[in-house]
Amino acid sequence: MLGTRQLLAGGAALLLALVLIGWSVVGDGAPPPALGAEVVGFGANTERADPFDFVFDEGVVRTYDLTVAEDDWDWLNQNPLDEEYVPGRLTFEGRQFNDVGVRYKGFYGQLRFCFDAAGNQTCPKIALKLKFSEYDRRGRFYGLKRLNFHSMHEDDSQLREALAYRLYREAGVPAPRTAFAWVTVNGEPHGLFLVVENIDDRFVATHFRDGGDGKLYKEVWPEHDTSLPYVEALDRTFWGADTPDVSRFQAFGSEMLAAYTDDPAGDTDVYRVIRAWTDADALLRYMAVDRFIDNWDGVVAWYCVTVGTVDPGRCFNHNYFWYEHSRSGRFTLIPWDLEHTFRYPSPIRRGYRMPAWEATEAACHLRPVFLQIPARAPSCDPFLHALATAGWDDYVATAQEVLAMPAFQIEALHAHVDALAALLEDAITEDRNGPHRIVWREAVQELKENIVSVREQALEALES
Repeated sequence: MLGTRQLLAGGAALLLALVLIGWSVVGDGAPPPALGAEVVGFGANTERADPFDFVFDEGVVRTYDLTVAEDDWDWLNQNPLDEEYVPGRLTFEGRQFNDVGVRYKGFYGQLRFCFDAAGNQTCPKIALKLKFSEYDRRGRFYGLKRLNFHSMHEDDSQLREALAYRLYREAGVPAPRTAFAWVTVNGEPHGLFLVVENIDDRFVATHFRDGGDGKLYKEVWPEHDTSLPYVEALDRTFWGADTPDVSRFQAFGSEMLAAYTDDPAGDTDVYRVIRAWTDADALLRYMAVDRFIDNWDGVVAWYCVTVGTVDPGRCFNHNYFWYEHSRSGRFTLIPWDLEHTFRYPSPIRRGYRMPAWEATEAACHLRPVFLQIPARAPSCDPFLHALATAGWDDYVATAQEVLAMPAFQIEALHAHVDALAALLEDAITEDRNGPHRIVWREAVQELKENIVSVREQALEALES
C-alpha cells in the first residue's frame, strides 16, 4: 500500500521548480499561493481563509482506503452505468468515515466510453464519486459533501486537468481545486487518481463573496425564453421549499433571443446583453484561459441532435456551470471536466476541420466529429459570435493581460509540470492500472512541448 508522500525539495532542478512556481515546502506540502489572486472577477472570493486546504493540497499524494461489502462492490461493477451509490467506508489519515456513498462517475464521455456493447470494461480504471451525505444528511468530509476521483485514463501525463484548473484560478476565475490521491478498495490498490472539488453549495459558499446565497446551474446556455430549461439545470440544493425561481436566468435568455432575433447581425446588441447579465471581466478571463489551454470539449464545443439529415435540431455545449450572484444578479461561468486540454495540434480543428471559435464567417452546416457525432462551428452560437465580434477588442485586451501573468509564462509552466511529475513518479511506478512509466515520461515531455505550442497558438489568434 502506498503511504502519504510528501513533496521533497531534493535536487537542483526540483528546487528551481519550487522557487519558480512559489511552492512552500513547509508542513504538509502547502500548495502554491494563487498568483492571480489580485485579479479577482466580480463576486469571486479569494480573500476568505480556505477551509478545505488540507484536502486540496497539491504538494502531497494522500491515500484514500475504501472498504465496500463484496456483494455491493460486485453489484457496482455489474451495473456501472446506473450511476447509483452503494454504501462504503473511507479511512483517511487515520480517521474513519462511515456510510459513504460510492459509485462510478461520468456520463456520455467519461463512463459510457469505458464499456463495450456487451458491458465489458475497456478502461483500466474508472472515475469514482464519493457522497458523504448520501446516507446521513449531516455526513461531511472535512466540511465537504462530495469528492470526485478522476481516473485521467485519457491522459498519459496525468497532469493536464490539474494544470488546467490551476490556470483558471490563477486568472481569477472560480474553479475547482485539485489534489492527487492513491486509492485502495478493500485493501487492493486501485491506483492514482485526481481529487477534484465538487461544484455544489459548498463550492460557491467558499468561492463567492455572497457566501453561496445565489443559484447554481449546470450546463444551460442563455438561449431559452421559457423557464423549464433553467429549472432542470438548477442544482436542487438551491430549489428551496417553493417552486424554484429562475426568473433572472430566463430574463437573460429572453433578452439574448430578442437581441438576436431583432437583428441577427446585431452583435453589438447581443454583446450589450451579455455585459449586462454576466460578470463580464470574469467571463473574458474565462475565455482567455479556455482558449489558452485549448479546451475543445467545453463552452465552444457545440454538439447537435439531428432531425433528418440536414436540420441541426437542437445543439448544445457542456462541461460548465453558471453561478447567479445573489447580490448583483449577474452570472459567472465555472469550468468543469478539463481532461481534453493542452492537445496540439487540436484534434477537433485538425482532425475534423472544425473552425476556431473566432472564425466568425464559418458556415453553420453540421460537421461530423468523433464517433460521427454531428457538431457545428462555435461562432454559429449568437453568444460566442458576439464575443468574437463586438466583444473582440475587450477579449484581446483581457487575454493579453492574462497571458502576461507570471503563471502563464513557459518557464513557470514547465517548472510546475516538473514539480508535479517529481511528486507523482513513485505512484506512477506502482500504479498497475495507469500508464507505464516510460509512456508517462514521454507524455509529460509531450505536455511541455504542447504548452509552448498552445501558447504560440493563443498569441497568434489574438493578432489575427
